Amino acid sequence: MRTALALVVAGLGLAPATAWADQLQCNSKEVAASATAYFPEGSYFLDFCSLCDAKVQVVKVASVRVVESCDFEVEVTGQVVLESSQPFADGYVPGKAEFVTPSETEYRQQLDLAYAYVEVKENDFRWVGGQLGLQATVNTASIQLPPEVFAKLGPHHRPKVGKPVKPAAPVPSTAEVQRVFAYFRDGQEGAVLGHLTACLKLDLKKGSSTRYECLDPVRGPVSPAPRSSPGPTGSCPATARTRPRCSS
Repeated sequence: MRTALALVVAGLGLAPATAWADQLQCNSKEVAASATAYFPEGSYFLDFCSLCDAKVQVVKVASVRVVESCDFEVEVTGQVVLESSQPFADGYVPGKAEFVTPSETEYRQQLDLAYAYVEVKENDFRWVGGQLGLQATVNTASIQLPPEVFAKLGPHHRPKVGKPVKPAAPVPSTAEVQRVFAYFRDGQEGAVLGHLTACLKLDLKKGSSTRYECLDPVRGPVSPAPRSSPGPTGSCPATARTRPRCSS
């Protein structure tokens, strides 16, 4: 668990400017299980809070498991083989610090996925939350160890994972959903236009799963022409007479 707090002096008092706490420590069981694939036994990862005043630790993985705590967390055990000789306050800066053998090497942590960097390619460590398509604030997206430091790791395993997952679309707030429901129930007659496509051909086949969808959208600039017809996407209130045509 990590917390970083930045303060600025204002007049005679202190005013908090920015505050960060654990971002991706607690996750769903599915996310935590997916994350374990990035920490195979014998691989290395970097433990580094890019928003904190923290050192970079190079950790060799001995085991990984999902534990149920605040929702579900990823717990890694292993050994800290190297760490930067000084901390980094505003993200990792290559060449700013040497890497040395730490005084304490035993490692057991329940990880924040925003602050663990896994090796996706040779000497290319990326924050694992980003690889899973999660959203968080980080000051350092990737880290490359100095060549002479990376060479000390010798032959080792790397995670066998696919391409990074695209970030999920933001979940609408409860208030946004309630406004949509309220309009659908109680709104006045008429549709709400959510999207407009210049279309050359609509699917008008009865019973088609794509009925009223555009089969041939206009590509390029749109000019007035009899053949171009709009293909709308939107919603309308339950009282609207046009409901069958605007519920596509």
